[in-house]
Amino acid sequence: MLIRRLAVVLGILFLVPSVARADGHRAGLGGGISFARGSWLTGGHFLFEHVVPTGAERYLYVTADYSFHDGDGFKRQIFLAGANVTGSWKNVAATGRLVVGSVWGDGSADLSWSYGAAIDIVPGENSPLRQRSYYLTPRVQVDHIIRKGSPEGFARVSIDLVVKFP
Repeated sequence: MLIRRLAVVLGILFLVPSVARADGHRAGLGGGISFARGSWLTGGHFLFEHVVPTGAERYLYVTADYSFHDGDGFKRQIFLAGANVTGSWKNVAATGRLVVGSVWGDGSADLSWSYGAAIDIVPGENSPLRQRSYYLTPRVQVDHIIRKGSPEGFARVSIDLVVKFP
C-alpha cells in the first residue's frame, strides 16, 4: 500500500513541468533487475524509449518495457507500452508514466495498465561521459500495475542501467 501511494505522489510531482529541463536524449535502451510484490518475485526488466520533443522544458516519449519475475514456483511476465513525460533538475531526470499492456502468469493473460515514476542520474552537460555518441544513466523505476478484474494490483520496482543516445 505504501509503494502504491508513493508511486501516485511521485507520478503527480514528476508530471509538473514548471521547473523541468529535458536531458536531451532522443532514444534509450536499458535493462536491469526487477522486483514484484507477490511472493517477492525477482527477475529482469528491459526497456526501449524514443523521445518526441514537445518544447524546451518538457519531453514526451513513447516506451515499451518487458519484465519477467519468478519465485516460489510462480512465474509472471509483463509487457507494457505507452507514454511518459520527463523533465530534469540539474543531474536528475524524473519521469511520470502511464502505460498499458498485458500480464501473463498463473494461467492467464490479462489486460493491464500501470502508472509510476522513474528517476535517472544523468551525467552533467560538460561531463566526459556525455561527450560521446551515447551515455549511461542508472535508473530506479517504481510502477503500480493493475490487472483487469483485480482491484488491488501489485507493485514493481526495477533498477536499470539505461544507454541514452543524444
